[in-house]
Amino acid sequence: MIETAMNGLWNLASLIVVIGVLVTFHEWGHFFVARRAGIKVLKFSVGFGKPIFSWFGKDGVEYIIARIPLGGYVKMLDENEAEVAEEDLPGAFNRASVGKRIAVVSAGPLANFILAIFLFWITFMMGVTQLKPIIGKVIESSPASKAGLSEGMLIKSVGNEAVTSWNDVVLELVSFLGEQGELEIQVQYPGKTTISSHKLVIQKAIGSEDDENPLTTVGLTVFRLAASNRVGAVSKGSAADRAGIIVGDEITQINQHIIVNWDDLKLALVNQANKTVELKLQREGQWIDLKVRPEAKAGDDSGQGLLGVGASIDETYLKQREALLVTVNYGIWDSLIHAIDRTGKIFALNLNFVGKLISGHVSTKNLSGPVGIAQGAGRSASEGIRSFLSFLALISVSLGFLNLLPVPVLDGGHLLFYLVELVRGKPVPEAIQEFGMKIGIVLILTLTIVALFNDVSRF
Repeated sequence: MIETAMNGLWNLASLIVVIGVLVTFHEWGHFFVARRAGIKVLKFSVGFGKPIFSWFGKDGVEYIIARIPLGGYVKMLDENEAEVAEEDLPGAFNRASVGKRIAVVSAGPLANFILAIFLFWITFMMGVTQLKPIIGKVIESSPASKAGLSEGMLIKSVGNEAVTSWNDVVLELVSFLGEQGELEIQVQYPGKTTISSHKLVIQKAIGSEDDENPLTTVGLTVFRLAASNRVGAVSKGSAADRAGIIVGDEITQINQHIIVNWDDLKLALVNQANKTVELKLQREGQWIDLKVRPEAKAGDDSGQGLLGVGASIDETYLKQREALLVTVNYGIWDSLIHAIDRTGKIFALNLNFVGKLISGHVSTKNLSGPVGIAQGAGRSASEGIRSFLSFLALISVSLGFLNLLPVPVLDGGHLLFYLVELVRGKPVPEAIQEFGMKIGIVLILTLTIVALFNDVSRF
């Protein structure tokens, strides 16, 4: 219970940092361009609600730090919101030319894209350590199995794109969401330098099912190195401790399951929580039979049994694990090129996803909301600064893209009205704008509720 609460607090803190940074930078984009366009800015708030403290800058702007740190806003002088003194009319937003208004509204999403490029640039220069795309067990009768892919192969490309990590593989598979047909994957066989091509026949569209993992659809799993069956640690007061298991014991059998490595041990304890199991182990050349009652993890009703032991990690295991990792880093210029390319690719994936979501080729269960973002932020923050910066960049692109959607209340909705005004030579009637805003609010609330429901249902 305490561990779950601490994880929740960590995820919440990470979410606040992510949203705070991204939204503040987004609003700064509006603020910066508005000032350059001669539009008078009244307030710049980091957060919503009652101010914690505020001050007026030399530029006359009131800067605010508010209580609710999940957003922010920029308030500009505007006759549509309040009466404006005659001498201040030249600085009113509504009096600015259409071009200036388009520039101000576009600046928010653009700031998010620039931030994403900067963050990716930093991570590429720092170097990103990830898992090599070595195939684990191939799911039986899956497209990957039928195409001849097998455990131990190293994936070199998906479609026409070269890949160096499992993150790259997933990113490429996501681009095929909602699609069927042939997918070419090039692999390198273990211990060989030759590369062979395999065509996967995808009969079930990727992402067509609720909350679907693209890797599972094609039949691939990530290769993970299993530790030996030797016990390296025993938690005091745990089921193993009470049964007499000590460091150095080799667990060789649980009930009828033969234990060769740590993965076998975990598998043998599936659905064994709070049930007595027979365990056989070897200690200093002697065989010992024990009866143990594995415990259930707090807040977990999956039935997975826990002994309270940790695997023994030796030098050989560490070297083998190191061989499964790849660090990708570039020089200053190449990092910038890759950062721009990665930002563009994620933008295209968002565009592709929305199109297929509207057409029904992708399930709405693939939508994620603030809870999902919080979990992702918490995980990435736990994995280190490089992982967190990459996650921040990913969400920054998505936030910029979301705001460009032609939905009233979003930046994209305002841009749509201004573009119509540019074409017809006069503003869109206020009645139409107000109706559009109402539709936009309903649509955003609906998507938010769906995303939250998806997040909760994943627990």
